[in-house]
Amino acid sequence: MNTFILLLSCSDQKGIVAKITDQLLQVGANILDLDQHCSEDDPPQFFMRLAFVMDANHFESLNQKIKLLMDNLSAEYSLINA
Repeated sequence: MNTFILLLSCSDQKGIVAKITDQLLQVGANILDLDQHCSEDDPPQFFMRLAFVMDANHFESLNQKIKLLMDNLSAEYSLINA
């Protein structure tokens, strides 16, 4: 099992955490740590740092799913193998 970290920021909207954690569930990942918060800007910005473990063989599949999701959220993100 490898540890990965997902960092992201985007405009705040409902369901961000659910959408991301669902993608992780689909590839058998286990969340180790998840921190999130929203700014008090107008409009508010959403920020997340998520650490998880999964079999590295699933990285490409997850990377493609996350890229599509981040495009839909208009998010800036990085997904790294820690």
